[in-house]
Amino acid sequence: MCIVVWKIGGCPQEVHSWLPEELLTRYSRSYGLLCLQFLAQPKPSNGLGGQDLGVQNLGIDFGANLYQCEVDYLVQEEWAKSAEDILWRRTKLGLVMRHDEVQALETYLSNKNPTTEKQSA
Repeated sequence: MCIVVWKIGGCPQEVHSWLPEELLTRYSRSYGLLCLQFLAQPKPSNGLGGQDLGVQNLGIDFGANLYQCEVDYLVQEEWAKSAEDILWRRTKLGLVMRHDEVQALETYLSNKNPTTEKQSA
């Protein structure tokens, strides 16, 4: 339930009611209203004329409810540089992610910024 309606367009629960409750709760607790910034990013081209696809609108699913839009936000706005930084320092999702999921995130980050050193979690 949204206790306060904010001037920037409502609370995350109202604006993004299509998000699963568990994910919305984690975003709200971790980022507060800042989660509206990365949830409002342009959606990936899905070939369906912008049709709402739910969590598929969040981009690549790296596992453990970590999606591309959150990773991109952490890299752009919080200067996250590595999978280790994202998974252990910022989200604590390193506790639940499998090795192959971590590798997929590392690959994505190295392709996004080829000058960044790859660090394993």
